[in-house]
Formats: sequence, structure tokens, C-alpha cells
Amino acid sequence: MLITDHPIHIDERSVSDLDHKFGAVATFAGVVRDHHEGRPVTGIFYDCYHDMAQREMARIVEDMQARLPVKIVKVAHRIGEVGVGEISLLVIVASAHRSEAFEGCQKMVEAIKHRLPIWKKERYADGAAEWL
Repeated sequence: MLITDHPIHIDERSVSDLDHKFGAVATFAGVVRDHHEGRPVTGIFYDCYHDMAQREMARIVEDMQARLPVKIVKVAHRIGEVGVGEISLLVIVASAHRSEAFEGCQKMVEAIKHRLPIWKKERYADGAAEWL
């Protein structure tokens, strides 16, 4: 589980060494888009209290693995300046079956969005910026 100021990449090696009991792997990549509510976006600045965010991310992973029949393979959230088209959040979840993998992936993303203490400041093409 990683909170990083470096670019995040989808790496096939993260699933190549999985136990063969896992038959499904679901991946979510949150990518900075070029617009928000009709305004052109040039990037997003993500900030956090790193130690608190890292501890909460670990708790989220533990909660999901205790509640669902899944293995959280990888979770990474970017901090700092993230440009349009770059990955800001990556979640990879494995399970025996696809429905469980999809459900686990979606629940992980929602838990991260609601619980992880990371804040974002959107930057717009007109030079304005806004904390969301």
C-alpha cells in the first residue's frame, strides 16, 4: 500500500505471482481528466498528512480483506502535482471469481474516497485553483 509523489504505473508483475486460487483480478485506475463541471482542468495537487493517510490506508485494506473474499493486491495514491492523463489512484483486487473482484475493487475505491485523508486542489486553464 503506497502513498507516493512518484508516477503510478499499472504493472502486470503485481498479479503474475498470485496464488492460483485467484481466478479474477479487477483493476481501477483513477486518471486526472481535463475538465470538471464545465471548466478546463490542467492538473490536480494532492496533499495529505502522510503518516495518518498511510495508517488509514492500511486499515481500509484490512477491513476489506476481513469483510470480503478478496486479496488487495495493490493500492497506490499519488500526492503532489498530478497532470491530466496521469494516474492518481490505482486499486488492484484479486478473488476467486469476477463478481467478488469487481465488488471488492469498487468498495475499495469508495472507502478510499470517503476515509482517506487526502485533499485535492484542482488547477484550471484560466489560472484559478480550488480545493475540493
